[in-house]
Parts: sequence; structure tokens; C-alpha cells
Amino acid sequence: MSSKYQGKVFYGWWIVAAGFLIMGAAYGIVTNCVGLFVKPVTENMGFTRQAFSMNQTLVSFAMMAIPLLSGKIFGRFNVKTVMRLCTVTLVLAYGAYSLCTSLPMFYGCSVVVGLSLGGVTSVPLSLLISNWFHERRGLAIGVAFMGSGVGGMVFNPIVSSLLQNMGWRVTYQVMALAVGLLVAPMTFFVIRQDPEEMGLTPLGNGRVLSEGPVGDGMLFRDAKKTARFYLLCLCTMVASMAGSVLMQNNAPYLTDIGYSLAVAAAFTAVCQGSLAAGKMLLGQLYDKVGTRRATFISNGATVLGLCTMLMASFSPALLPIVLCQGLGCAFGTVAHPIITQAIFGLKDYSTIYGIISAMGSLGGAMAPVFAASVYDATGSYKGAFLAMAVVLAAINVVYGRICPKEKKEPQEIQ
Repeated sequence: MSSKYQGKVFYGWWIVAAGFLIMGAAYGIVTNCVGLFVKPVTENMGFTRQAFSMNQTLVSFAMMAIPLLSGKIFGRFNVKTVMRLCTVTLVLAYGAYSLCTSLPMFYGCSVVVGLSLGGVTSVPLSLLISNWFHERRGLAIGVAFMGSGVGGMVFNPIVSSLLQNMGWRVTYQVMALAVGLLVAPMTFFVIRQDPEEMGLTPLGNGRVLSEGPVGDGMLFRDAKKTARFYLLCLCTMVASMAGSVLMQNNAPYLTDIGYSLAVAAAFTAVCQGSLAAGKMLLGQLYDKVGTRRATFISNGATVLGLCTMLMASFSPALLPIVLCQGLGCAFGTVAHPIITQAIFGLKDYSTIYGIISAMGSLGGAMAPVFAASVYDATGSYKGAFLAMAVVLAAINVVYGRICPKEKKEPQEIQ
């Protein structure tokens, strides 16, 4: 079967563009701006930081439900249907934060936000891109997922300004509206399940990729019998936790060590811009240098970023922190689907990646509780940064053992 996209823009790139906007608005606002709400809400409501940080933990735990059940959910329901429903509930639940007057109300909203976010971002977008791209998949995933970084860069200064001028309740309402206006058109009018729906074939159809059993692969029942599966789960959890500890505590940490809220918000925005560029770069690295090398480079950048945060009071150290956060924190969204496909293939990808993604969400859920607990105990986030740097350095060695070796030359199916 020959491809039908030559001579015009392959529609898969429109799927990538839709993913970019979805990640930018949904993930970029809900997750990447969360640090800016910590001080205004806790100071106004009298919550401790640890108690309020449970919101992000609950979001991450709720997000786990989607990947854990992804095989059943996306095997029974069209991806578009799930994404459309989750778009509506995400907007309503995020806007409902503005009405909360107690921690249980915040927590209830966070559960719905997490379920909705999981149903409209990483897992469904990864499935869509896998359907549309048999080659250049790393670049496609990188470009789509870089939207969260661009969204964070764009919306962090907006959120900061709104918080200072209109308060946190109005800010939640305005940002919920922004999510709806940007995400709904993509999920209702642009997203398509697969190329066959439009009479097309995937980009690179018929090509055997150069790493691992991507074109065929293993069933989940076989994958779960291997040590690689459980080691990948562990690595994913730790890497996600480390990246979240590094990325989510920029604003409160910088203000704690003497920077103004405006400077902290600007720095966070720059880091989000660096993250956006880092995701595209990391996707290309996976395409060009292979799974092992790209994984080592990205996690190494996270370790360096965590260590450099200890010197953030020395303002020249902020530049390497920005660069390291860009390439290192891109790992959580870009690398996991690529590594999963490289090791286990596409035969039962939705089920296997669902478990891997859930472990990433678990790491993300643990991060704010761990960081806030260290802060409450010591009055600083420095202990959390140092601990994560040490653990991630060890995990990077494990990644090197489980990632498949790159074959020198890809082959074409005759």
C-alpha cells in the first residue's frame, strides 16, 4: 500500500500541532504554573505548603488511572471521544479551584483535574503519534510535547500578573477559560484516530526501525515476566520524581533565597521556554544518537541541574540551571514512550506504556510531597535537590543496562 500524503503536508503533522497546543494549554497551565499558586493560596487560606502540595500529588495519582486502564479504555472507546470528554471536565474542574474554601474541596477538584488531564495529554497523544508515525517518531513526540514548555513559558508571567493584580481565585477562572479556548478546538475538530480514517498511511509505512522490536514487539503478559519491565518501571518513577522536584519548585525556592516573585516567575517562564526547546532537541537526539546515549545525556542534565540549584543564590548559576532543566526535564514526556517502544515494541504498546506512564505519574505524585516534607523539616528545598541528584545518577546507570543497543543501519521491508 503506497502512502497518499506526498505533494502536500502530511496530516500527521497537524496531529502534532494539535498535540502541541493541547500540551501547551492543558499541561502547561495546570502543571507547569502550579508553583506560582503555592504562596498566594497558602498565605491567604492558612494552609501549610505540604498540605497544599497534596493537590499536585492527587493530580498525579488521578492521572495514573488513565494509563493503568489505557488498554481497556482505548481498546473500547475512540481516542477522540475520550479526549473530548476529558477536555470538558478539565475546564470545569480547574475553574472550580476558584470556588474552594477548604482543603477537601481543593483535593476533590484535583482528582477530577488529574483524571481529565490524563485523558487528554500524554497517553492519548502518544498513541495518536504512534499511529501516524512509523519514522521520525522521536521528532514528532518531541514537537508535540514541547507544547507544555512553551505553554509554561507563555502562561507563567500571565499567571504571575493575574495573581498580583486580581488574586488567585480570578486567576484560576481566567486560566480555566484559556484551557477551554485552546484545547477544545483541537480535540473536537483536528484530532483523528489514525491515518486509515482519512485514507492515508503512516509516515514511513513499511520501514523497520533501527532499535528494538518496534515493528512487532511483545504482549504485556510476556513483558511483565521480564526483569527489564520492572527495572523500566523503577527508572521511570525515579526519573519523573527527580524532574518534577527540579522543575516544580523554581518559584517558591527562588523567592525563599531572596529573589522577588516577579524574578522567580520570569525565571520559571524562561525555564519553560528552555523545556520546550529541550523536548524538540531530545526527540531529535533519540532519532539520531539512539536510546542509550540520548537517555544518558538527558538524565545527566537533570543531575547537573539539581546540583546547580544548590548554588542558585549566585545569580550566574541561573543560566546553567535553565539549560539543564530544558534538556533534563524534557525526559519525562519525550523519552518514556520512545524507550517503551524501543524495548517492547508496538504489539501491545497501549497496555505496556500505560503501566510505564503510570509509574511516571507515581513519581510525579511523590515529588511535591517529598520536596514539601523536606522544606517543612529543614526550611529549605536544598536537601530534596541533593537527594534526587544522587538517586538519579544511580538510575541513569540502570537505564544504560536496559535500553537496547542501536543497530547501525535501518532496513527496509522489500
